[in-house]
Amino acid sequence: MSADSPCLRHDCHACCEATEMPLTESDVMQLERAGFGRKEFTVEVEGEARLANVHGVCYFLKSGMCGVYDLRPEGCKLYPVVYDERIHKFILDLVCPHRAEFRIASEYKERLKKLLHRINRETDQRHK
Repeated sequence: MSADSPCLRHDCHACCEATEMPLTESDVMQLERAGFGRKEFTVEVEGEARLANVHGVCYFLKSGMCGVYDLRPEGCKLYPVVYDERIHKFILDLVCPHRAEFRIASEYKERLKKLLHRINRETDQRHK
């Protein structure tokens, strides 16, 4: 995120409140290597690993800032670009109050496609 990011300009962390951010195994391993315990920052929902919430906000949100910004999960890096399964399109998440200030770059679509494929594959493997 650059210094001119809407998130920074507006001191916003709405996406970190009641997060449902899915995690890949590589996201989890990277955070574990940084000294965090998997059971501290993850929850499993229908076989999918997700960021845990503490008191309604992401485990890593400290004083309104991401405590692992440089190590944040891929989904956090791509946000607010999300894939809406109902309409089968990439959109800017309605949860983001500053979504009008973002653009959906084709690079983000490709990265998000790969991320979703990886998450689905890992979730399927957990169900086996």
